[in-house]
Amino acid sequence: MLSSPDRDDARPSIWPPRDIVPVAPVSWSPSAQVWIVSRYAEAMQVLRSPDVVPLDVAGRIEELARRSGRDFSTVARLVRSVPPMMRAPHHQPVRDWLRRLHVALDTRMTEGLVRSAAVEAVEAFGRVGGDVIAGVVDRVPARVIGQVLGLSPATTELLQRRRFDVLKACTPSLGLADYAELEDAAVALRQRVFEDLLRVRGTAAAIPGLFPVPDDGALSIDIDQAADYLVFFALSATETLTSLIGSALFAAHAVAGTADDLLGRPGRQKRFIEEVLRYAPPLRRLTARRTLSPLVLGSSTLPSGAIALVEVEAAHRDPEAYDDPDAFRPDRPAQPTLAFGGGVHTCLGAKLARFEGRIVLEAVLERGPWRMVGPAPVWLDHPVTLRLDRLMLRPARAGRGGPVTQA
Repeated sequence: MLSSPDRDDARPSIWPPRDIVPVAPVSWSPSAQVWIVSRYAEAMQVLRSPDVVPLDVAGRIEELARRSGRDFSTVARLVRSVPPMMRAPHHQPVRDWLRRLHVALDTRMTEGLVRSAAVEAVEAFGRVGGDVIAGVVDRVPARVIGQVLGLSPATTELLQRRRFDVLKACTPSLGLADYAELEDAAVALRQRVFEDLLRVRGTAAAIPGLFPVPDDGALSIDIDQAADYLVFFALSATETLTSLIGSALFAAHAVAGTADDLLGRPGRQKRFIEEVLRYAPPLRRLTARRTLSPLVLGSSTLPSGAIALVEVEAAHRDPEAYDDPDAFRPDRPAQPTLAFGGGVHTCLGAKLARFEGRIVLEAVLERGPWRMVGPAPVWLDHPVTLRLDRLMLRPARAGRGGPVTQA
């Protein structure tokens, strides 16, 4: 049995030490000027309430640009295209369009396509081993999403390199220098995607039914708008997958016997992926939200206009929601999590993320056995995102599940 580093017992932990907000009643943070929500039930209440809306980060970017005389228009429009950042009435028709997109992607993102991309990367990596994050994890999600969307190799490579940079724009506390750098990355990536859409439009490589989109009375998507939404979709899909797959590979190889227990057992792999999403969610906390009217959470009442921050990691350690929540249990029965949000802003790509994550994990395990070696794993030092920047694997000389060693 494995436990989190913040649990005071004798059980060992494979996971890196990190600051996790304690599970507690809703509390006010004077330093951050936000209400901290850490209990699972109250987090879901925030996410499901129609009177709680995302912060207008794009509006802040535009105001910052106006005051400074800078041009951050592409970053602002990309942030406005992020469904979790949208408000009604625009949010629902965009989600309807994205649902049509996902229906089309379901037929394209086949197990064969994902496995082929994963196998090719693993075989190239497996000849010598090394950093599996750079060799496999950073490459496969971008390549898969590039193929299903019909992106060029150059666009796919740019997506792989700059995905995290552009996603940082959704953080509401960045400054002028940050947005200047992000604007350059956003312009380059959006232009590439737009050119690719024009190139494949009307060909077999185009996503069926994407253009034209029927006018449903609320929103009609043109190719210019589609480029914005597809940039967000590609960015979020690749970043979430790299976080999930990296954490899953770490957990599978950090404890002897885990990889063997998962190999060739899809049912166990699915439960394992769900436990990774619970214990090491790609997003440690969700985008801040603002209340439109007073909101009662337990014994506290958030006033109208209050900002609430949902702590996903903390909610996933809530004993009222999960049995023995501080333990990482790969065989834990599947339970709902906040890894993909909740309410009207639940991530539409959750199904594809789980599907792709399991296939890539299995492809790596099949070409083992591997052993973890030094230098030690490196985790991104970030308050919102939890993912590996380095994980060293080498072909194991002995049987599967060899001990972790430091070179």
